Amino acid sequence: MCECALPGPMAAVPAAQEPEPWEKQRFGLGLRLGSLGLSQGEGSEQTYGTAGIAARYRLTRRWELELALDHGTEQREDGSAGLRELNSSTLSALFHLRPQARWDLYLLAGVGSSERRFSDRERWDEAVPHVALGLGLERRFEHLVLGVELRALVQPPVIREDIAEPAVDTAATSVRRQEQEAGGGQVTLSASWYF
Repeated sequence: MCECALPGPMAAVPAAQEPEPWEKQRFGLGLRLGSLGLSQGEGSEQTYGTAGIAARYRLTRRWELELALDHGTEQREDGSAGLRELNSSTLSALFHLRPQARWDLYLLAGVGSSERRFSDRERWDEAVPHVALGLGLERRFEHLVLGVELRALVQPPVIREDIAEPAVDTAATSVRRQEQEAGGGQVTLSASWYF
């Protein structure tokens, strides 16, 4: 005689939930090329051709952090390179309006700093803080993301100390000058790889 136990009610085992695409690819590294225009006061405008790198981290489905480092060289109206150079770094928060869609729109807000110099000098000017606001459009592939971005930049007025060379044989004097608030815009093309 067989003593077989009848099967009791079986507990349902939940199926393992597949992680969302953004959870599989939280980190992104990218290259950036762009054009930056800055105006400072009346009649003082410079245009820089920029190149840089960016690192991104996806916090949630919609929110992402980005650290962008750019180097720029002044571009004159005739297409030749000017004497000014610029380094900037910006930490931004990105809000994705269509997360994980093939075509994604995002808004950004960031803070950072930039420093300038003339290319024939070794010394960079003191770093000046800036605020960035903008929007971007991205085309997503499996791991590759191509994008275009528009940013508005604002820098507060700064006080610089210059050494004035005297006309007569006396000690050089230090002159303090206040620069007006600077602002401008930046257009950037980017290619990022997410992993």
